[in-house]
Amino acid sequence: MKIRYCFVTGLWACLLLPMVSCKKDAGTNYGLPQLGNCQSIGLLSGLHEEDGRYAYTSTKGVDIKLNLRDDGGLVLTMTFTPFPGQPATVQLWGDETDNGAPHVALYENLNGKLIKQRKAKNRTIIFPDGLKITLVSAGPRASVTAISIYDGGMAHHLNVTCNTVEYGGFNPAVAKGLDDQQPDGETSMFEITDTHMILYNAYTEDVPGKKVQLRADLGMLEKGKPNQIDDLYDDPELNFT
Repeated sequence: MKIRYCFVTGLWACLLLPMVSCKKDAGTNYGLPQLGNCQSIGLLSGLHEEDGRYAYTSTKGVDIKLNLRDDGGLVLTMTFTPFPGQPATVQLWGDETDNGAPHVALYENLNGKLIKQRKAKNRTIIFPDGLKITLVSAGPRASVTAISIYDGGMAHHLNVTCNTVEYGGFNPAVAKGLDDQQPDGETSMFEITDTHMILYNAYTEDVPGKKVQLRADLGMLEKGKPNQIDDLYDDPELNFT
């Protein structure tokens, strides 16, 4: 008799099945959930609805609000506190009026100040506590088709095209597997010192596992000056940045 653990469900689903293993089948990808099928699992493990938006708070307090608007706009608002009593908000928002693509999240703000437009297919923000959120698309002006949240061993995957949560739960093996197979694209991180916080692009990953390291500072906040946002990025597509 063999006892095996099925990583897909996180449950002891293979108990008492002689010589049965958790191999790839129609519903998995080598032990990972099958995504892109619009099969809803509901809201689980901290992901919930709040005022008509998806909401999630990381284990260390990063707050995420995601609004898929009926007019096609996508607004992703991410807030954390780099300095006591001084929150910082990164917001991706806006559709593409030129080609009519919905849910593009074309523009990027730091504390309400427009800094740039997104430049790659996928777009990832990694917060100081390790929380990682990735937007999936076919290009910088194409519709976002999926959004993934990785929070340690917790993972959530939202199919934006059909507005369906296709995966959510705590399973470190699944979270790592999903993250590893999904390219980060244009990826931003944060530099925090005693005096300032800089949001910067750290690398681009268009192919899983192949990161091109190139730092580009985007915006800066100074400690004790919550209303001052320094734009550090000259976006050729925006003549006022």
